[in-house]
Amino acid sequence: NVWGIFINKVNLWNMKNALRWIAVLPAAILAGICAYLILFLWLLISETALVATIWEWISTGNFQLLFEYNEGLGLDMIILMIVCRGVSAAAFVYFGQNVAPAGKNIVAIVLATMRSLFGLITIASLFVNDGTWLQYLCDIGGIAGAIITAVYICKED
Repeated sequence: NVWGIFINKVNLWNMKNALRWIAVLPAAILAGICAYLILFLWLLISETALVATIWEWISTGNFQLLFEYNEGLGLDMIILMIVCRGVSAAAFVYFGQNVAPAGKNIVAIVLATMRSLFGLITIASLFVNDGTWLQYLCDIGGIAGAIITAVYICKED
């Protein structure tokens, strides 16, 4: 009977680890989205010109308006938009590796690589579709945020 209790504990431990491995990518994606939304809402509240653009975007259903609006933004808002993308990528890497039960450095590197590849693919698609300079800078900010976070995590151990 003692052997049965031991086997049940081992199976429970394996199940817990399996569930954590399954949750790595969804947790990373959720963390990245939440971080971006929180910072973007802050940006939305702090800039009235951007509020007008968002309202026009919502009312007309023209999603491209949000990405084409560069002229009226001040340097502080441009930097904040780039930082939003970088912090979102950092949250993606950091919280994703925290969910992993083992190999946190490797998970951080894999997640940073995934996020960087996503950013590079987005930049390549912007070249094809004539993206704006702000979109390029935001994607570069996301790549930088992911890489910096992975390096920080690896150096921490």
